[in-house]
Amino acid sequence: GCVVALCAVETTLKPTRALFNRVAGITGAKVSVQLVEGAWDVFKSGDNQRYLQMIAEAAVAALHSGATKVALAQASIAGAITLMSEEARVLDSPRQGLLAAASAVG
Repeated sequence: GCVVALCAVETTLKPTRALFNRVAGITGAKVSVQLVEGAWDVFKSGDNQRYLQMIAEAAVAALHSGATKVALAQASIAGAITLMSEEARVLDSPRQGLLAAASAVG
């Protein structure tokens, strides 16, 4: 399986990828860090509900594409978890995502 970490801001991609890849390098887990295109612009416009909906849709899409777990890698997107029925497979913090990546060997 693969752990997918979602980010909403492009500037968070590099540090998030570095962190998850470090864990993957140690454990052999497969990880992917993805940007939710356009989400940050929606957030900046003040439409928080649409912002979280975009994150939720991206998380569900990642799960349907084969991810075993999805980590919401920014504090501002953690609220998206309440919009999903797949909550058990979605992790609302980078720490949980890293723990999942550490145990998703194979």
